[in-house]
Amino acid sequence: MVEDDLEVTSTNPVFSDYLDIVRKVVSSAGGDLYVARSIRPKSLGLRTIEDRAVEVRPRTALTARMFRLNLASWQSRSPARPFTDRLHSMTLELQELERSHERDEIVWKLRQLAVSARRAQ
Repeated sequence: MVEDDLEVTSTNPVFSDYLDIVRKVVSSAGGDLYVARSIRPKSLGLRTIEDRAVEVRPRTALTARMFRLNLASWQSRSPARPFTDRLHSMTLELQELERSHERDEIVWKLRQLAVSARRAQ
């Protein structure tokens, strides 16, 4: 079973900035923030059992906490250095958002994929 992001959208400008910076940082290392889009089980000789997209809409406060903790773990790495000033202010904004009671400011579209090692036909 694989579960990964197909897309993340937000109406909150702090979350949108965060996602834009993360996409650029991941991309600079040759990665893809939305890798779930490119998974092709058949090309790997796997049989798809289930392949669906689901939406998750966490509360703003929970998202802000997760983003702030993630940001703390990677903000000092070299690909993030061009964004240092914005990341510092973003940390403070995310701390403030942790007290929010808002909902529906961010939506994760997740791909849930179950495969079998039995060869695809």
